[in-house]
Amino acid sequence: MKNAMMFCSLLVLTSLPAMAAQSVLVKSCLTTLSMPDSGDKVETKIDIVKEGTTLKAIVTQNGNTYKDVAVVEADSVQAGLNAGQLETAEIDSMNLAERLITHAIAITEDPIMEGAFSVGLELKDVRSATVYSVGIAGNMGMTAIVEAKDGSGKDMGSFLGGFLVSPCK
Repeated sequence: MKNAMMFCSLLVLTSLPAMAAQSVLVKSCLTTLSMPDSGDKVETKIDIVKEGTTLKAIVTQNGNTYKDVAVVEADSVQAGLNAGQLETAEIDSMNLAERLITHAIAITEDPIMEGAFSVGLELKDVRSATVYSVGIAGNMGMTAIVEAKDGSGKDMGSFLGGFLVSPCK
């Protein structure tokens, strides 16, 4: 009996590191990024996973995979956002979700882009969003999955935001 207890204790102790290392999928975005002038397409999948207390992004593009840090934040979104706000000091007082949505509005409504970009949902109806940031924002912007909700808290869908925008499938 004593040997059986020691064996069980040893089994539990050796399985703890394996359990701690398990990844739990928190959010996923599969999308196709394309540049309107070249027609080039990049299949992109971003999985946000929780490993213990840490969030990580696993990014796969055209078969190549890399990991990066991830951060999640939930924000309310004010009504009346518009592309013109990008050019004003008001953008500095906006939360991350509002800045990403304002940027997405500017890209999707830009006449030069001729409707080449879409996020797959009505951006002006978004009243709250959970933002899953991938990596560290740089001078070229950032990459983030934006999970949008309307005024009643109903899920509207998700889109990849940042430098380019595209709906998540």
